Amino acid sequence: MFARLLNTHSAKSILIAGCICEGIAMIVFGLFDFISDPTAYAVASFLCRFLEGFGNGCLNSSSSKLLMIVFPE
Repeated sequence: MFARLLNTHSAKSILIAGCICEGIAMIVFGLFDFISDPTAYAVASFLCRFLEGFGNGCLNSSSSKLLMIVFPE
């Protein structure tokens, strides 16, 4: 999935998208104190963790591609 994203978009834009996803996930995790329903807490945790994982995948794959572009040898 991330390879397809890197083929259709630039590595820089994928890196920025990954940073934004990670940042949003961290902010939302900090707001979990205000959720009182256990089911809503579980769903929000799952969705937020999915967003964080997607952002991390974007960061890892795009940073590797950028390193290979900058240092081809």
